[in-house]
Amino acid sequence: MLNLSKVKMGPLTSPAEKRKYLFTINLEKEKIQRRMLRTIYENAYETYQKGDYEGAQELASRILTIDPTFDDATLLLQASKVLKGTPKPLLSARRFSQDKFQEGLELYQKGRLVEAARKWEEVVKLSPSNLKARYWYQRVNRELAKDHFDRGKRAYNNGKLREALDQWYSTLLLNPNYSGLTASISKAEAQLREEEANARLTEALNLYGQGKLKESMETLQRVLELQPGDAKAKQLLSEVRFEVANQYVTKGKKLFAQRRYAQAIEEWRNAQKFGYDSTSIAQLVSRATEQIRRKERRQKQEEEEAHKEQEPVAPQPEAPGTMPMPGGAPGGLLGANVVTEENRRAAQQHYLNGVVHFQNGDFQKARDEWILAKQLDPSHSDADAGLRRIDQMVSGGP
Repeated sequence: MLNLSKVKMGPLTSPAEKRKYLFTINLEKEKIQRRMLRTIYENAYETYQKGDYEGAQELASRILTIDPTFDDATLLLQASKVLKGTPKPLLSARRFSQDKFQEGLELYQKGRLVEAARKWEEVVKLSPSNLKARYWYQRVNRELAKDHFDRGKRAYNNGKLREALDQWYSTLLLNPNYSGLTASISKAEAQLREEEANARLTEALNLYGQGKLKESMETLQRVLELQPGDAKAKQLLSEVRFEVANQYVTKGKKLFAQRRYAQAIEEWRNAQKFGYDSTSIAQLVSRATEQIRRKERRQKQEEEEAHKEQEPVAPQPEAPGTMPMPGGAPGGLLGANVVTEENRRAAQQHYLNGVVHFQNGDFQKARDEWILAKQLDPSHSDADAGLRRIDQMVSGGP
């Protein structure tokens, strides 16, 4: 069910996408169910108005079986149970509404405004044409709205912004057009956002001072969600991102010196994500990539040479007139382990090239040149000393 590739929406791969999809489906189901139950309720209410309380009770019960929180159906069920079987249904319904109205009036006189409002709301729902109940219901709502608004003002003056907003939101539900309500809510919400942003900014500064850069950066991002125009948060976030990027670059250089080129590239890519100069990153990555290629070429060359050494060598016929040397080597030929003068000169040239690279700080190229010198002339002590020096530097030695 979660694979949407067949409907050209693509597969849902991450758990977050699946949860979001399921949430959307459930939300749509609830909307459809609510519309269906509202239609059933309207039928039940129409049945109630006609005096068929048994039918209304049956429909209301069916609604509550599906959704026990459907308050209108609960009220209709209670009224239907009370009125079912009465000899004069319509007259009984009027008396039932009148009794509820009277209960609300008694509660109002005792100062229990919320309970009185609930009673009159029930009367209005059961009997919309009851003008007296409608008047008192609107009146008590206005009084409750004023009470909540005044409580909100007191809380605001005492610096309790959340409590003030709670009271004003209650006012909004009772009377959306209450004078000055919208301005008061907007002002309190702006102050609350500013307070929360300042608290998070202080937290971010503390984390920054402790060296917890990533945590500081996440906190600053939350500050900007609350206050997108906060200049201090923007400046500090820029500085933190720069430091995080520098940490990645430094770590990458250490890995490069240890010849862990792939890991170095990964660190430099991370630095670029945090805003490090893309040109500099490209140069660093290029150097590491070149070293990886050189390493691969050397390995391939060594494998080929090892393969050649394992191949059997066909015996060569002796040249006429050559005298055998002691040990069996032909007198007219040098032994295979003898370094030719040409190789010796080439080895010296590679050694000198390595010295130049070493002085320029390019230790990897110096190492490559000295390795070639050793391959051409295994007895080249200067190249051997240079290689030992580079190994000591990489391992942290003197």
